[in-house]
Amino acid sequence: MSESTKSLLETLSQVLAYCSILGILLLLAAIGLSMVGRGFIYQLHGAWFGLSVHEIDLFVYGWLGLLKICIFVLFVIPWLSLRWALRSK
Repeated sequence: MSESTKSLLETLSQVLAYCSILGILLLLAAIGLSMVGRGFIYQLHGAWFGLSVHEIDLFVYGWLGLLKICIFVLFVIPWLSLRWALRSK
């Protein structure tokens, strides 16, 4: 592996690490807001769309799960793969 390729991969690894950290912080903030602002979410979306508390809980739970999957698939796993590839070379 050439030195320029290794440098590029290390830079990409750093970018993915920062994106992973920011994504996890976003996920934690979303979990916190959904716990703290639960009543507000119910009032707002229940009035707008006529959703029950159970339906809103399912939507929020699904959204948080999708966000977690996206963070891991798009940032954490590629970062780990790059770190592993750089370490083995």
